Amino acid sequence: PVLAIVSAIAGTQSSSRAGNQELPPLVEGYREIMIEVCTEYDMVDYVDILLAIMAYETGGAGLDPMNSSESSFNTRYPQVPGSIQDPRYSIDVAVRKFKYLAGEAGLESPSNLDLLKTVVQAYSFCVEYIP
Repeated sequence: PVLAIVSAIAGTQSSSRAGNQELPPLVEGYREIMIEVCTEYDMVDYVDILLAIMAYETGGAGLDPMNSSESSFNTRYPQVPGSIQDPRYSIDVAVRKFKYLAGEAGLESPSNLDLLKTVVQAYSFCVEYIP
């Protein structure tokens, strides 16, 4: 499901509506924070992709909207489900993880849909998903 959203959103970074996919209102509520965090990590081209991942992971609900608690990039909270209690930190962890995976895959642009799909799958599974 997240790949369908990513495919629809890829290359349309300025709109919350791409193709027939619309992001949930709770996810849209995190757009400004996502832009800020992505800007910090030079990942602004991936804002909509990361929001699509959020839509898939949690629909924007809860204090860990990116479902980042178990990530090795989470160094503030125990790496157990539901431990992150700060939505901005959840997003920060997710952006750092996505940036790392993009680097491992050699993804330089969201327009490279094949590599983008690989990175999104690796985000959900693990870095070993990247060939």
